[in-house]
Amino acid sequence: MKLGLLTTDRIRKELVGEFGEYPDMFSRLLHEADPSLELINYYVLEGEYPEDIDEVDAYLITGSSHSVYEALAWIQLLGEFIKRLHERKKKMVGICFGHQLVAHVLGGETAKAEVGWNIGTEPHQLNQAGEQLLGKHDGFQLLFSHQDQIVEPAEGSVLLASTPSCPIAMCSIGEHLLTIQGHPEFEKPYLRELMDMRRKKFGEELYQAGVASLDQDNDRALVARWIIEFIQKG
Repeated sequence: MKLGLLTTDRIRKELVGEFGEYPDMFSRLLHEADPSLELINYYVLEGEYPEDIDEVDAYLITGSSHSVYEALAWIQLLGEFIKRLHERKKKMVGICFGHQLVAHVLGGETAKAEVGWNIGTEPHQLNQAGEQLLGKHDGFQLLFSHQDQIVEPAEGSVLLASTPSCPIAMCSIGEHLLTIQGHPEFEKPYLRELMDMRRKKFGEELYQAGVASLDQDNDRALVARWIIEFIQKG
């Protein structure tokens, strides 16, 4: 199975040495679930795309520090590529920015969250549709770091999971599209470093709450398995 990473950002220079770039993070995450998976990276923010849409079996759109509604040429180009993948019913997974951009270009809307920044460990609850797709589960936790979120899902979306602060936290469209607001690729030490760098931006109360939440477990391995099973199904 070949998975194309549509990489939409670079990791901050101060953190690359310890944690790598997004492709390194997703490689560590997904190879734990499927060591045979072949990852092929495309830096779409720098104009890199596959020559043939079928040179990989599925695609994953990464997170980004950008907002999906910014008037940037590379975001508009990626939006058109997402529409092509959707028309072809090509398997696709969107993470954070990818989750939001899929909604934004397929008839939904992404905007600044009314609650402001959402950082740290967030508990998720699967609804009935989520349990039908992913299996019955009491809930799961993922690391969050975002200030935008979907306020109107894409046309044809099925809501799968919500959190107390993010009502549209996981969606699917048909059998080919799965999107997730949280960051299964993030590891706790990376998010802690990122939060430290943004401490003044968050404010002390939010920062301290986010740091404290990192003591909780998160289910990144479970979500990685769901991603692999989703792209392999059918």
